[in-house]
Amino acid sequence: MKTKLFSLLIIAVLVFSVGIYAVSFLTNPVRGGVVPVSEGSVEQTINMTSAEPASDLPANSTDTNNCIEKTAIRLKPEDEATTNEVTDEYTDTDTELESEIENESKCEIEIESAATTAEEITATAKPPQAARVSPQPVKPVATQPPATTTTKPTPPATTTKAPVKPAQPAYSCKLDNLIGKPLADITAQFGNPAAQEKSEYGFSWYVYHKNYANFVMVGIQNNTVVGLYSNSPTLSFEGVKVGASKSTVRSAFSSKYTGPVTSILKGNTQYILDKTDQRDVFSDSQKYVTVFYDTTKGGTLTAIQVIAYSAEQTLKLLPLPSKQTSDSYEKLSFYLANSIRVRNSLDPVRYDKKLETVSREHSQDMLNRNYFNHNTPEGVTPKQRIQAAGIDYRAFGENIAKNHPSAISTHESYMNSSGHRANILGNFTHLGVGVAMNANALYQTQLFVRY
Repeated sequence: MKTKLFSLLIIAVLVFSVGIYAVSFLTNPVRGGVVPVSEGSVEQTINMTSAEPASDLPANSTDTNNCIEKTAIRLKPEDEATTNEVTDEYTDTDTELESEIENESKCEIEIESAATTAEEITATAKPPQAARVSPQPVKPVATQPPATTTTKPTPPATTTKAPVKPAQPAYSCKLDNLIGKPLADITAQFGNPAAQEKSEYGFSWYVYHKNYANFVMVGIQNNTVVGLYSNSPTLSFEGVKVGASKSTVRSAFSSKYTGPVTSILKGNTQYILDKTDQRDVFSDSQKYVTVFYDTTKGGTLTAIQVIAYSAEQTLKLLPLPSKQTSDSYEKLSFYLANSIRVRNSLDPVRYDKKLETVSREHSQDMLNRNYFNHNTPEGVTPKQRIQAAGIDYRAFGENIAKNHPSAISTHESYMNSSGHRANILGNFTHLGVGVAMNANALYQTQLFVRY
């Protein structure tokens, strides 16, 4: 009997011990097979078009096995944002609508827009990027009430018309096989450019249009074509045109190009392309092709940019800051806004130097004080800035953008946001654009007005 009891006691102890080990194993996930990542394989992604100032960014991590830094470069889609807040603010004379979305990543894409109309109290739908706290109490500023008369006042003396361009010779917007061609071939096809502006890549954009219709930009470096952009309805590239579906584009590009690609290697840095429904990037041995889609029209093709491989290698996160670069960014933004207005059967807006000054001052203030909002930290609104500048108006709209490396990138992103799009295609007569930039950040403000 004692022997039986002793045997049962030993069996019970063994069973209890096995049970304790099993419980310990199941409640310890590390022991369950989670393998820690080695330091050499850590990958960091940073969005090129929206990186915050360097002081706010973590140091780039490096793969010690292959010496490639991992960095992302493209705009994140708006539907990946984690917050979306719309605020309507009504006054006695107007409606101001702000819409912002913020990505909870360390590097943010932020775009905001506000629309104000002195004639009617209506809210226009708009969701761009970055939810903000309510503005602080408004700091008193010198203001001047907007004109209430229904007759159109004479525009300010500093207002300048968009220059009337000489009639351009008829030209084809067929862009195939132009990369690498000599400038002489471009002149033969397109004639003389309406303007020449410096690009973020360092080459010159030769801007062609017929009163902003048939809009084409050709990038020229050392008398050779290294870049192309067009949003013209007559655009043709690899057999696809404006309005083509995404599936049609991808099918047309599948035989000659790699893509849509997910990264671009520049030197020893692998730039990661964020997934977005707003664009596809394709590549071959000579160039990168970015196809922009209009998500408000079912994701159909709206524009194409082509950049030679050698030129693409020169652009890192943001363009090198210079007055020429920021001035060209402003002018290109104006041309792009008018090109899409004319494509939508609207009159082009005129350029306004007073609005440019107000826009530049706001962009510079955001850069200097490291904030991103239509209102200043003291609560001064766009309306108050316009009035303080002595500008009489009937309506205004403001778009702001941060850390987009190019006017093209900013413009195409605006057009995929209902609020920004409404301003660009709105019932306005004048536009001023202001850019402020340094090595770590770039701010753009667009200010539209109807006099």
